[in-house]
Amino acid sequence: MPIWPMNVAAWRNMSIKRFAVMTLGAAMAISLVGCDNVSSFSFSKDNSSLENSDDAITDDEVQLTVAWWGSQERHNDTIAALDLYAEKENIILDYEYNSWNNYFDTLSSEYVGNSMPDVFQMSITDIIPYAKNGVLLELRPYIADGTIDTTYVDDSIIGNITYNGHVCAYPSGITSVSVAYVDDYFAMAGLDAPQDGWTWSNYIECAKTIYEKTGIPSDIPFLVEARWLFDSWIHSYGYSFFSEDGHSLPWTKDEALIEDITAALTDIQTGIDEGYLISPEEGLNWVNANDNPITEGKIAMSFILSNQYATYSRSYGKALGITTLPTLDNGSSSSMYQSINLYWCISSSCEHPEEAAKVINYLVNDIDACEYIGTDRGVSVNAKIRDHLIENAQDDIYTLNSLEYIKYVQQTVNTVITADPVVSTELYSLLKADYTAMAFHEMTPSECITDFIKKANRLIGE
Repeated sequence: MPIWPMNVAAWRNMSIKRFAVMTLGAAMAISLVGCDNVSSFSFSKDNSSLENSDDAITDDEVQLTVAWWGSQERHNDTIAALDLYAEKENIILDYEYNSWNNYFDTLSSEYVGNSMPDVFQMSITDIIPYAKNGVLLELRPYIADGTIDTTYVDDSIIGNITYNGHVCAYPSGITSVSVAYVDDYFAMAGLDAPQDGWTWSNYIECAKTIYEKTGIPSDIPFLVEARWLFDSWIHSYGYSFFSEDGHSLPWTKDEALIEDITAALTDIQTGIDEGYLISPEEGLNWVNANDNPITEGKIAMSFILSNQYATYSRSYGKALGITTLPTLDNGSSSSMYQSINLYWCISSSCEHPEEAAKVINYLVNDIDACEYIGTDRGVSVNAKIRDHLIENAQDDIYTLNSLEYIKYVQQTVNTVITADPVVSTELYSLLKADYTAMAFHEMTPSECITDFIKKANRLIGE
């Protein structure tokens, strides 16, 4: 049974719920309405000698809850790293973990119920709404006193996530967008493997040819998170999604870009119709990174975040190819950018904030922890850790390819997407809804981009 609803109207309602629960005034009512449909987190405890029951915890012991989303591999690796820390520091750690699809619904319900986890993973899109509502603890004091060590971290990284002058999250690593592909299908179709500098037309031609020669389709680009696709298209024309002040969308005024985006969306809709791209039902019918159809050889190419590459390759059983996203045909700039997409945050209601900050420091700065976690949350922002991982990854082709890919992207582009303005959560939900509707033929490509721009400008106040 599909995890994602196939009725787009129902899907839109679910998507809108995610950002609505964090708006002031309406948060409690909206979250409680959705509680019956929220999947529970899985729970795991540390392996200390205590049985972790409430009765076993004494007043002088520290107990923290750590929450994240991801694949089963991420769950296993993060638990292994945190179990080691709990044993060394003699503290009790409870774990909450879930898939991306259910994580924020559950987190919103916990926010309403005043039961937020102590340390939790956040995405670049969701940090500011939570910070605006006072959910996130200011981390600057713990950075200043060295509890969170930034000795080997570039200063620009620390300032990457602030709200009203407060550092409200700490980056887990640097990632980027990428295309993962199966070399064998390119060879069977008589095609050379794709390389940096290819165009959107090159991508479409490869997808068509592989399908004609092998019967293997490719994925619908970033159907599960449209903003990553649109960000790359917009970067092809030298724009960022938001203006520097976050109050406008300058790219929406560029008629040539809008025409190019419309043409690309038409290619996607045609690809779905002709079969060289999978159906939207299939495109939405996966939950975790290791469920992506490329891990079973069902598709030839998939647009992914680069930190997912190692997980995909391990699930597939050998190293997938990886390359940059194609540039829009008439674009004059790179489609690529660096992103700090995942962050660690501390709840403002945490009873042991210093201990929580130590947990974050361990996750991002400890060599043992980073060896467990690898590049799954991006390539470490700690230069010393990066060097260590590269030196020790020679026998791990999946991790090595991830590290080398980010190294190449960093040499190619210096653009780093920072935290989005508070309105971004709603804007990206609108974009996802329109893109999905277009994939299901409920909108034409022209209607998709026109509808989004109209609603976005109204929302952002232009």
